[in-house]
Amino acid sequence: RVSNFPVVSTQSTGSSGINAEYGGTEKADEILSKLDFLYISHIHFDHCGGSMSVAEAYNRINKKPLTILCPIRTMPWFNYLSSAFNVPLNLVPLGKITQDKSLKEQLKSEHKLIIDVCPALHSRDSWCLALTSDHWKIAYSGDTMPNSHFCRHREKLRYFNS
Repeated sequence: RVSNFPVVSTQSTGSSGINAEYGGTEKADEILSKLDFLYISHIHFDHCGGSMSVAEAYNRINKKPLTILCPIRTMPWFNYLSSAFNVPLNLVPLGKITQDKSLKEQLKSEHKLIIDVCPALHSRDSWCLALTSDHWKIAYSGDTMPNSHFCRHREKLRYFNS
């Protein structure tokens, strides 16, 4: 979060990209220390390729596993890399958020946000994200094509990205 607003970024370069984009290791560590979770919209490498280096840096800084909201199809890959690199992860399948009210409530309690997802029109198991706090709402479709499910999240938005 930057100024109590979530940073939603599509990035495949991982922590080295955050270092370059935000001005060095110290600033990147500060950002990672405030990170609530990582959202992966779909399985393409340009969206999840740098995730493990972000998770590794997050674990080093915060001394706990990074929560990654991700398509279920990415989970075997993340589990393999988690084991291979000894980097614990807290994986949450995006589709489960729509089906499991207790999970949605748990995420709301942990992150002080209402997290909504809907299927995206892009590749198999692609997801759009909407985050709602007491003060703002953001909807994010990544590079996926917005659709009617996603567009209903556009009501009363403070920020819209597609």
